[in-house]
Amino acid sequence: MVAWQLPKLLVRVRFPLPAPARPAAASRVRYWGRGDVARTIDGEAFDRLFAQHLSWVLSAGKSGVRADFGGAALDGANLHAHTLDGAVFARAALRRAELRRARLRGADFSGADLTDALLHDADLTGADLRGADLSGSEMIRADLTDADLRGARLDGACLRGAILLRTRLESSAAAAAAIDLAPSQIRQARVDERDTAA
Repeated sequence: MVAWQLPKLLVRVRFPLPAPARPAAASRVRYWGRGDVARTIDGEAFDRLFAQHLSWVLSAGKSGVRADFGGAALDGANLHAHTLDGAVFARAALRRAELRRARLRGADFSGADLTDALLHDADLTGADLRGADLSGSEMIRADLTDADLRGARLDGACLRGAILLRTRLESSAAAAAAIDLAPSQIRQARVDERDTAA
């Protein structure tokens, strides 16, 4: 008789999986709603909004509600490993936000301030980052396939190891981040020759 021994697992998995952390921006988040009326949401309200959005993502829009953080002040928010595909962050302030390993496919970050944001290993496939300020942000190994970064500020941004397949860039933005771009990454991207600095 032969005894079979299973190899030891290198990673322990606990069930149920722990929920992602709430935004770290205190217990309340300042939120600019329609008509530029300031609103605040607390951690529980954020959790409800996130749960509705996750339901929207998982049901392909058949249930739940798409999260709209347009104009929200989410500076320093901890959205590590959150699934926020298709969420709206247009004109939102996300300075120093923790977005590592976040799934942000097709999210709208147009005009958002992502200065010094951490986006390591984030999935930004098809994301709209037009006019976003990504100065000093770290997008190490981020997936920017089909993302649109035209008009985005990339001064001092780190794109080391980022996937730029069919990513839309403008030449001045690509030059600003060139220190952290390999030639193969530049060849993968779709760089518009129009210089926005002029």
